Amino acid sequence: MSGWSVLNDDMLIDYGLINANKKPEPLYFFRTEIIKLITNYKPNIIVWEDLKSMRNLKTVRRLSEFTGNLREICEEYKISYLEAFTGSVRAKVCTQKGSGNRGAKTKEDVANVIVNKYELEIPETKKDKEIFFNISDSIAMGLYCYMSRSLNNE
Repeated sequence: MSGWSVLNDDMLIDYGLINANKKPEPLYFFRTEIIKLITNYKPNIIVWEDLKSMRNLKTVRRLSEFTGNLREICEEYKISYLEAFTGSVRAKVCTQKGSGNRGAKTKEDVANVIVNKYELEIPETKKDKEIFFNISDSIAMGLYCYMSRSLNNE
């Protein structure tokens, strides 16, 4: 399950979820969905989470297949890309002290920032929250990219 979002500067244009779980050919399904998004939105950069910050080996293996696919798609379509560390994204997007261990930023902290900035709502059920957290993380990745580029251009 992978959240996606489209931002123009820091304005949220669209967002959603690609759920390749339980698909007979998950990599092909993921690739097809990414190409549809590229065709529809024509992005100039794609941002995804750097896997070095992950600790769950099973998740790292699965996501490394998808990030390899993303790299190849970016090269094919001549789109710039950025791999961002989760901690860096959370630190830049969340300006207040986090609610996690030792003040670290959490998925919930990121979701709260995204909810407030874009007037969205965090769902009530646990399953829907997990889906929303994937989406809010993807929005935060785009916002991080915009914020980093803005700082570098000043």
